[in-house]
Amino acid sequence: MVHTPVFLLLLARRGRGGIGMRIYGPYTRKDGRQHIILYENGKRKTISYPKYLLEQKLGRSLLPNETCDHIDGDFTNNCLDNLQVLSRGDNAAKAMALKPAEQGYFVCPECHKSFYKAMRDVRSNQIKQKKAGPFCSKKCSGKYGQRQNKTFRGGKPNPRYTGDMPE
Repeated sequence: MVHTPVFLLLLARRGRGGIGMRIYGPYTRKDGRQHIILYENGKRKTISYPKYLLEQKLGRSLLPNETCDHIDGDFTNNCLDNLQVLSRGDNAAKAMALKPAEQGYFVCPECHKSFYKAMRDVRSNQIKQKKAGPFCSKKCSGKYGQRQNKTFRGGKPNPRYTGDMPE
């Protein structure tokens, strides 16, 4: 169902803001998502088109912890039957369930144990700059750091380091 700007104007008069509001759009962004531009009391505000439609359907603004979700996962389908309110946490969980994390195969530079880790948990610049890691655990990361620095914070010698430090 495609909504025309006239339909949006009628929605604006019915709910959010009243007669003094001007609405422009919907406009389609480069990524295919739609947004509208609201002018109210001399201030410009850009909001998601599906969010606006859902707020009009509910007759209230969405709370800060709420988000508009497309039930079928197709963000170009803005039918009112396809929109629902979800908490931000539930929406993130739904997105994670629909798209499992890409796994990378790594070897720990400290203990040389091989392991898989989600690529989203590995900093891309860490690999590009050829820095140490990722590590299999925080324990290995700490051991590696102690071996590299040979000191505690503040430059004091590390008593746990048993390498080539003078007595």
